[in-house]
Amino acid sequence: MKKNFLDLVPSKNEKAQTVAIGGGRLGAVLIRDSLIERFVRRFIKDTPRTFTVKFDDYGSFVWSVIDGRRNTLEIAHMLHERFADDMGEADGINTICARLCKFIGILGRSGLLIMRDGAAKPWR
Repeated sequence: MKKNFLDLVPSKNEKAQTVAIGGGRLGAVLIRDSLIERFVRRFIKDTPRTFTVKFDDYGSFVWSVIDGRRNTLEIAHMLHERFADDMGEADGINTICARLCKFIGILGRSGLLIMRDGAAKPWR
């Protein structure tokens, strides 16, 4: 059964840490400490121990409102309300939803987010 991405609830990975990077912007740091990642680091010396993402204003806002209770559509509406003056008329709610889904999908694939189907078990 297909799931509507806008109905899914993103929650931050418990291993992800939020960091302030200046100018009111945020970043996220994920420590890579699984058994496989430690094994790879042992043999490939240039493998970093942490994965860091620096967000722009939009990404910082989205990251700050992800709380494990709001679904993607609610976050899209909040994003639209917050940045309505900065966005052109072409950036309607449909465009924002598409961009937000792409952004959240990237964060999910990188391991920073876990998507939940309401109260159901998480999936990746």
